[in-house]
This record gives sequence, C-alpha cells and structure tokens, in this order.
Amino acid sequence: KDKKLSQEVCSGLANLARSHLSMIESGDKQPNFETIWRISLALNMYPHELVRQVEEEAERMELENMKNMNTN
Repeated sequence: KDKKLSQEVCSGLANLARSHLSMIESGDKQPNFETIWRISLALNMYPHELVRQVEEEAERMELENMKNMNTN
C-alpha cells in the first residue's frame, strides 16, 4: 500500500495473476516463499522487509480489534 501500486501493476511486475494477489491481500490464500520473493522484488524491497510490514500491520489490526472489543 505504501508503494501506491495497483494490484494490476504489482501482479504484473511479480508475474502473478491479479486474482492470486488479491486472494493473498484478503487473507484467502497464504503465499509461499517464492511468491513473497516475487512480490517483494516487484515492490523494490527485500522479502524480510515485506514480511516485517505484514507483521506490523497484523499487530496494528489486532490491537485495534482489542480496543473495539473493550469499548463495546
């Protein structure tokens, strides 16, 4: 998201089907290492940087969900 690439462009750069990338983004599919590698190269980053960003986003979402549960 920070790179401001559309799914169409990113999937093309990563040589993946756009639908496959969409399923990964939505959590319906789990990428293997080769797919993580391809996506990271398309985003001009190292695979560990991509994984770190995904982990940080997951943690942020988990904290947000916990806050919402405590206020309801």
